[in-house]
Amino acid sequence: MFNALFASLRLAIAIVCIGLSLVLAGLWLDLFEHPLRMMAFFTIAGIAVYWAFVLCVMRSFEVSQVVPDRVREALDTLSEGLLVMDERDRIVLANEAFSRMVGISRESLLGRRPGRLAWVCSEVSDGDDFPWLRAVREQRQQTDQLMRYRLADGKLRFFSINASSVTGDDRATRGVLATFRDVTVSEEYRAHREQTLAMLRSSRDEISTQNRELTILASQDSLTGCLNRRSLADQFDRLWTSDPTTGHPIACLMVDNDHFKNVNDNFGHPVGDEVLRRVSKILIESFPPPALVCRYGGEEFCVVLPGTPIDSAVEQAEQIRQAIEAVHVAAVPDLKLTASIGVSETGFGAASPSALIAEADECLYVAKGSGRNRVIRYRSKPT
Repeated sequence: MFNALFASLRLAIAIVCIGLSLVLAGLWLDLFEHPLRMMAFFTIAGIAVYWAFVLCVMRSFEVSQVVPDRVREALDTLSEGLLVMDERDRIVLANEAFSRMVGISRESLLGRRPGRLAWVCSEVSDGDDFPWLRAVREQRQQTDQLMRYRLADGKLRFFSINASSVTGDDRATRGVLATFRDVTVSEEYRAHREQTLAMLRSSRDEISTQNRELTILASQDSLTGCLNRRSLADQFDRLWTSDPTTGHPIACLMVDNDHFKNVNDNFGHPVGDEVLRRVSKILIESFPPPALVCRYGGEEFCVVLPGTPIDSAVEQAEQIRQAIEAVHVAAVPDLKLTASIGVSETGFGAASPSALIAEADECLYVAKGSGRNRVIRYRSKPT
C-alpha cells in the first residue's frame, strides 16, 4: 500500500519537473513568438510525456495488487503451496506455504516465471515442459505430477503438482493456478522401500544360486563333475519306479580304468586325477541326460541308460572303450590307457537298481579276469 503511494508521489513530481522543463525549453527556443512552432513542439512533447507516463505506471504497478488482501490472507491458511500465474506465465500470487517450501520470499517470487526456479530433472518434466504450461497448452488439468526442487542448501524436495488453466467468460486463458504438495517424506520412504526390496530380491537370488551350488556340490563328484553314489542312488530309484512299469529297458554299464593304481604309483596323483577327468569327460559327453553318469568309487564309473536294450548298450560300451584307449595325456606321452566294461539290462530279471548294478559289476570282473580292455555283457550267467 505504502509502496504504491510513494510510487504515485514520485510519478507526480516527475511529471511536474517535465512540465517545467518543457516551459523553460520553449522560452529558450523562443517558441512563444512563433505559434505554429510552439504547437508542434508541445504536441510532440505531449506524446512523449504520455508514453513516459504509461511506462512509469506499468513499471511501478505491483502484481500483488491484482489479488485483494483478504484473498491472499485466506490462501495463506492453506497447507499446500499455491501459485497463480498470468497469461504471460508470470507469478501474480504466491501463498506463504509455497514461499516456505522453496525458501524464497513472496516479494521475490512475484513477477517471476515459475519455470526459472530451481527445478531439477523429474519424471514428468523435460526442459520447459512444466505441468502449468501443459495445462494451458492442452487445456486439460494436470494432476499429481511429480517434480523435484533443489533448495539453496542443496537438499532436494519432492512436490506433487496439480495445475489448471483459468479462463474468462470469453473462454480465453487468463492464467494458471497450480498447487504444490510436499511429498518428500513419502517419496524418500518409497525409494527406501524399493531399495530394500531390491536388496531382498538380490539376496533371494544369491541364496537361490548358493542353494543350487550346494545342491551341485552335494550331488556331484568334485574332481570329475559326475554324480556321486548318493545322488546316483536317489535318481536311479526314481527312474526304476517309472520305466519298468512302462516296459522300457534300463541298461547299466560299469567302467573301470585298467591298472589305474600303476598310473598313480608311477606318474603321481596329479596325472591320475587328469586321467579320471579325461575319462569322465568322455562318459558325460557320450551319455547326456536322461542318462546317469556316476563316479562309483576310485577309478570305477557307473552309467545308467534309460530306454536302452542290451545290444545297443554293448555297442555304446565298445565305443567308449575305444575312445578311452585313444586318450593321450600330454604330460606323459608314453601312458597307455585301457578300460574294462561290464554291461547288463533289466530284461535279465534284476529286481532292483542295486541288483542291476551288481550284474554289470559281475560282468566287469569277468572282463578284467579275461585280460582287460574289453566289454562283457550279461546273459543268464556272465560269459
